[in-house]
Amino acid sequence: MNKAIMKTFAIKARKKLIDEILDRIQMFSLDSKTELPNLLPKNPVKQECFLQLQRQIEENDVLSVAEQAACVWFHRLVSIWFMEVNEYLPTEPFFSRFSPNGFKRNDVDADTLEEKEEMQYWKTYGYTEQEAAAQILFMRVCSQLGRIFPQLFSCYAQPVDFLIPKFHVDSVIYEFLSLPKEDFVLSQGGQAEMIGWLYQYFHTERKEETFALLQKNIKITKERIPAATQLFTPDWIVRYMVENSVGKLWLEQHPNAELEEKWTYYLKSNNTSSREKYSTELRPQDITILDPCMGSGHILVYAFDILMDIYGSQGYTKREAAGQIIANNLYGLEIDDSVSELAHFVIMMKARFYDETILEQSRCVHICSIQESNEITDNLRQEIWQQFSMLEEEERLAIDFVIDAFRDAKTYGSCLQMTQRFQPKFYEKTARRLREIITDNTFDFNLEQWAIINQWFPLLIALLEQADLLTRTYLVTITNPPYMGKKSLNKKISTFLETNYPNGKSELYAAFILRCKAFTKEFGYFSMVTMHTWMFLTSFQKLRLEILKHNHIESMVHAGAATFEELNSFNVLAAAFVIRKSESEQDDSQFIRLTDYLNTGEKIKEYFQSKNRYVMKQSSFYSVPGTPFVYWASENAIQAFQKGTPLSVISAPRVGMQTGNNALFVRYWHEVDITKFYDKAKTSSDAIASGAKWFPYNKGGNFRKWYGMNEYVVNWENGGEALRRYTKAILRNEQDYFKAGITWSLFGFENFAVRYKTEGFLFDVSGSSMFPQEEQTAELLGFLCSKVAFYFLSLLAPTVNFQAGNVGDLPILPLKEQREIFIRLVEENCRISKEDWDCFETSWNFKGHPFMQIHLEYQENNLESCYRIWKQQADNRYKTLKQNEEEINQVLIRLYQLEDSITPEVVDRDIAIRKADLTRDVKLFLSYLIGCLFGRYHPLHSGIWYAGGQWNSQSEHEYAVKQNCLILREEEPSHAENDLASRIFVLLEHLFGSEQLEYNLSFIANALDFNSVNARQTIRTYLWRDFYKEHVRFYQKHPIYWQLNSGVDSGYKALIYMHRVNQKDLNGILHQLNLYAQQLEQQMTAQEFFDKKQRNRLIAKKDELYRYRRAYQASIEPLSRISMDDGVKENYAKFQNISIEDENGETYTVSLFTQI
Repeated sequence: MNKAIMKTFAIKARKKLIDEILDRIQMFSLDSKTELPNLLPKNPVKQECFLQLQRQIEENDVLSVAEQAACVWFHRLVSIWFMEVNEYLPTEPFFSRFSPNGFKRNDVDADTLEEKEEMQYWKTYGYTEQEAAAQILFMRVCSQLGRIFPQLFSCYAQPVDFLIPKFHVDSVIYEFLSLPKEDFVLSQGGQAEMIGWLYQYFHTERKEETFALLQKNIKITKERIPAATQLFTPDWIVRYMVENSVGKLWLEQHPNAELEEKWTYYLKSNNTSSREKYSTELRPQDITILDPCMGSGHILVYAFDILMDIYGSQGYTKREAAGQIIANNLYGLEIDDSVSELAHFVIMMKARFYDETILEQSRCVHICSIQESNEITDNLRQEIWQQFSMLEEEERLAIDFVIDAFRDAKTYGSCLQMTQRFQPKFYEKTARRLREIITDNTFDFNLEQWAIINQWFPLLIALLEQADLLTRTYLVTITNPPYMGKKSLNKKISTFLETNYPNGKSELYAAFILRCKAFTKEFGYFSMVTMHTWMFLTSFQKLRLEILKHNHIESMVHAGAATFEELNSFNVLAAAFVIRKSESEQDDSQFIRLTDYLNTGEKIKEYFQSKNRYVMKQSSFYSVPGTPFVYWASENAIQAFQKGTPLSVISAPRVGMQTGNNALFVRYWHEVDITKFYDKAKTSSDAIASGAKWFPYNKGGNFRKWYGMNEYVVNWENGGEALRRYTKAILRNEQDYFKAGITWSLFGFENFAVRYKTEGFLFDVSGSSMFPQEEQTAELLGFLCSKVAFYFLSLLAPTVNFQAGNVGDLPILPLKEQREIFIRLVEENCRISKEDWDCFETSWNFKGHPFMQIHLEYQENNLESCYRIWKQQADNRYKTLKQNEEEINQVLIRLYQLEDSITPEVVDRDIAIRKADLTRDVKLFLSYLIGCLFGRYHPLHSGIWYAGGQWNSQSEHEYAVKQNCLILREEEPSHAENDLASRIFVLLEHLFGSEQLEYNLSFIANALDFNSVNARQTIRTYLWRDFYKEHVRFYQKHPIYWQLNSGVDSGYKALIYMHRVNQKDLNGILHQLNLYAQQLEQQMTAQEFFDKKQRNRLIAKKDELYRYRRAYQASIEPLSRISMDDGVKENYAKFQNISIEDENGETYTVSLFTQI
């Protein structure tokens, strides 16, 4: 099957059908109050249908009604197409009458008076003779099929009949004719499941709309639950589940090598205890199979195939087996009426393949689309009892019970649990009694009784039938349940799960695990495919314990990401499993790990490879804290949990504060006035005594080991006075604030990022920390940074969250004789990592750019030589750190005896410090030089020179510009004052000498890799075009240099240093803008008789500069008064999109700075 062709067809068919139906609505003027069509004055049924359709449009909307009608007609067309290509259609053919020239009418005539009226009716509305005949034939086929499939088709007039699509030469019919028939013809290897795929593809747009709502945190209504949760189960997963539940159940009682060989995905096992449990020999008719979330019946259809094999092995003919399966074996529940109808149809098509007479036998498939009783009011209920006194007391009680039980039933679906008030057979008996009342001629019903019978008895019968199925238990329960997390659930479902499934309330699928267990008979099997989170997360521990305590995991396929290819998502990590509902301590469980294979083909291939299989006793899971299903853990790893001391006993992990509003209380350190920042506090008292406002804040961050990620500060002025007043703030573990310790990031995909923190930090919930005794710190840090710790964490938290509880459960074994070497390696790693971190200006301990530091230390004036020395230093650090990490891993692997599970080698991407990078390092060198020009750094002194406080003579140095403004120019100016590129060239000459200037400029230009005429122009182009983008990226969209920018015509661009903003310099910039404007006027005068294009460009610059000057002038005072405490984003935003009125009274919008 080519899924792409099917998807394109279904989406296109939906659009065409909706367009056709909207045309019908307009044709009949159904979207307005209109009289009944004059053509049908004598047909009260059709008149009522017309009025019902009008009411539907009034109560909903035109598009909603059109979409529902399109779904009805698509299902009918698909079903007729399937039956026709398989030659199952018990009527005259329909699709084969169509050709490229249109409908071949042949002998299609209106047979009845009603059809003749219909023919005339359609022609009145502009239909051709052929198109009208096609409508007549189609409705005739639908009517005849309604006797076999009354839910899918109908023998009677319906409101949707008025919205039948027009079968013209460009209609949806011709889309069907383009489909490859071989995918549908069962005798040629086609599949009945194709109908399910088409259903899912048809609803692609609605599913996408629903997912978009979920991403916006909009709770899902019950009408959208199917769209949000229905997923077509991959065929190989279905085969695994069915063969290892239905097939296993049979083979345990009836060993059969031929069947075992035929069932490709069947997993052999040596477990024998289940065979001893059955008191009687199992017959094929005894195997009851329920899919409580059946969708379009994919799982039940494959179960049909397995049952055919089972019946065949017992001597039944195919015709006999098909009838027996329909009568005895298959059961299904669903909340979506339309897909339930298709499931019924698909199963009957499967049976028809084996028994050509089955459609004539009125066979009953045990399938229910769950209905609600919401419309049955208490008054209506009393009226029913008054009108039908012939019902016995027990029957009335049963009906009362189901009416109460099925309020909002479509919200809860088959998760509803029926009390054992009545036996399943009694519901069935009561439903049969209602049918008998309808057909019993001895009753002389009055009009009120007939009204109740026609309108409400079908619903009451449906409620009783679904109560029957929901109360039964089954030997096998198999399903792909809905996936929906608690955050997406509406209030009703959430409350329902908390009340009825407290151990499965976190996810809808988890509740279904428990429901499927309840559906299953003792010693039977329940098999599901779900997300894998329940296997590991702490929130599912009680669910795992409940499953382990009284059930046996026969097998599990840990499929992982990309199991559901149509989702195009790696976020749905799946696991399929088969669980026997009985305890069995001596039996093994089989697991197949496919998480490393990221497409269906690979997963199927690797399913059969022994290297991916694990066999263990499920009781081993109890040894691991939290009882995760860590089936891949080695025996030594399991023993480590038993022998080792939990880390939490040595030093309990702590969760830090939640400010409740990071935008208000948290900043990057480089945003704030450095005179208000303090990083030396050892206690809260020290912090208060310092008088500072901003203190280092450990907030997790990206992957980095040993040391670093010191990026944030938090407002802890006066001992957190403002935070304590803020009602949403939560201050946890204050006793550990400012202590030295170990920290890690909450999230991590491929490794665990653990770092040492010196004294002086507060910490966040995302920067979980621990504070061991000083003599234990290095040992624990080394362990946590090792592959051994990550291996154990992958057992405790195989998802991406490293919670404090998971880390606290890590097993610690004493190092003994290798402790000294181990600690030396750890301390060296911390030193190396700190050196690396401090080489970059995002560290508050930044000393200066490495090129400058090498120049000062080695008296080296050639930048290329400086780079080579820096590269050697960085490479040596990198090499040493990697060797040390591998040695630490080796020590711990031996200690924990994990040689068969992990290796000591560390891949380069897991070494968190940086190698030299020519382009990056040169760009950062230019950034450093700009910092020197602004006075942030002093090239001859280590560390930050000025980053807040009063700018005065002591702040100034000989290399810094007097005015806080460096102008960016695309071309070399006639005078170099405050021109950024020119000032950099001069600074390079001062620092590295005139002899090396051109060599150094060439080195910089070559590293930037721009195609310019010379080195100076290359550097100028980079500064003009790309520097600010790089600066914003490097400072994570919180830049310290702000780029004034007049707009797209580039009338004016300049940098200012945010910490040096003052009114004097801002006034100076206004003077520059005025000079710029004068220069443009002069240029325009000089160009008056020359190039028109150049003149237009100058006019655009002049107009842009005029608007910008007005906006800038109005902003000088507020800009001079900004507070660094407010942070970059808030301050920056104050001067963007400023509304200014020009001399003519017109309003325009100007932004002072380049957008970040």
